[in-house]
Amino acid sequence: MGGPLLVRLPPLLPLVEPVLALDAPGTDEGHLEQVAVRRDHRGRGIARLLLRHTFRAFHRTGLRSCTLWTHSDTGALDLHLRVGMTVRHSSTVFRKDLGGQDRHVSPGPAPRPASRA
Repeated sequence: MGGPLLVRLPPLLPLVEPVLALDAPGTDEGHLEQVAVRRDHRGRGIARLLLRHTFRAFHRTGLRSCTLWTHSDTGALDLHLRVGMTVRHSSTVFRKDLGGQDRHVSPGPAPRPASRA
């Protein structure tokens, strides 16, 4: 442990983006950075196969758990639950559209100079 662990993929490369899996130094936890299956090849079990392959590779090296970060709008949340993963942390991202706002925002009052006592 303590360095990158590259998980070698089965020969599916035309269908998937690379899988990057790392172990977290000083822990018994692996981290899965990315798994992406082309949209026209989804629903065939390819991502599930890649996840299980990665879990086995981590386990063989002595790692005891695997984490990954995902956006909830990718549709992958159900897949991660089906392969036995659990939600450990969830977050909310806020967004404000700033298009065209230049004309309507005043910079506010000028800062006051610091008083000297």
